[in-house]
Amino acid sequence: TVFDHAAPWFGVRVPQPATCGGLATTSDQAVANNCSYAVNGGPFKSLTAGGCEGAVIIDGAVAAAGFSSTSVGFALTEGGDWVLGGVGNASEARALGVTQLVTGFGWLVYDGASQVPAPGGEVAPRTAVGVDADGRMLLLEVDGCEKCTAAQGQGQTLHQLAALMASPKVRARHAINLDGGGSSTFVKDGAVVDDPTCIDINLKCERRVATIMCLR
Repeated sequence: TVFDHAAPWFGVRVPQPATCGGLATTSDQAVANNCSYAVNGGPFKSLTAGGCEGAVIIDGAVAAAGFSSTSVGFALTEGGDWVLGGVGNASEARALGVTQLVTGFGWLVYDGASQVPAPGGEVAPRTAVGVDADGRMLLLEVDGCEKCTAAQGQGQTLHQLAALMASPKVRARHAINLDGGGSSTFVKDGAVVDDPTCIDINLKCERRVATIMCLR
């Protein structure tokens, strides 16, 4: 999905205000935060206790301090600019004016080119976020089921996901990989519009996650 002029409406959200200690489904978090659109966000440490992996910033406040210059995140500044890449520490985030930040798993597309050149690898549901050359925000969720047969639909490899994001159909200038697998969920106006597989089998169910990407 392509979002024009998305910056004023975008926010990273968590189940418990300003912390990364809880879990809730993407749809519950979307409803609680009045999100018109939402997808699951970044990786987290435990399926039962939560705990964000990497740095998370919400409305200018640091909710998780796992900063690293080598990590890859998706951020918004107070000036309305998108920042993709590593943020080394809280001081750097303040200098950039970051108001929203979620850390992902790695680059899919950089400067219009796929960053996953090798085919193969695990096939799974996927969630990605990026921007195009016009500064529009891109959200993509790919359905699948890790423990299903190919006929049932397993999803995509990272190579396939990166190729799709860089393709003429999507035209991402930069894009990163968010949490995927059983976490992948897309919500519109409070309703789940994809087929999430929270326990990685052919059963539609939502996984509780630590963060979401919210567009109000």
